[in-house]
Amino acid sequence: MTVHIHIHIPANLREYTDGRTSVEVTGEQVGEALHQLCASYPPIYDRLLSDSGQLHSFVNVFMNGRSIRDLDGLNTKLEEGGSLLIVPALAGG
Repeated sequence: MTVHIHIHIPANLREYTDGRTSVEVTGEQVGEALHQLCASYPPIYDRLLSDSGQLHSFVNVFMNGRSIRDLDGLNTKLEEGGSLLIVPALAGG
């Protein structure tokens, strides 16, 4: 079942989404939602996903407050009205 969800875009990635703070997408799984985001905003692809379409190790995605790594990864089923939050690791020292 295809559902509608919002993906919340962190400040350091908004330059790749034309400044948007949130993007609405549809899909059945987290991976589909992220790929739809990347199809709408191609420059963000390399920031989130590897050449093989897998989530970069330095990017965390939370669905309704839970890390998808603790669920079923990119295969995690989406929930109608839910949200995804992208949290890329920040380097510093």
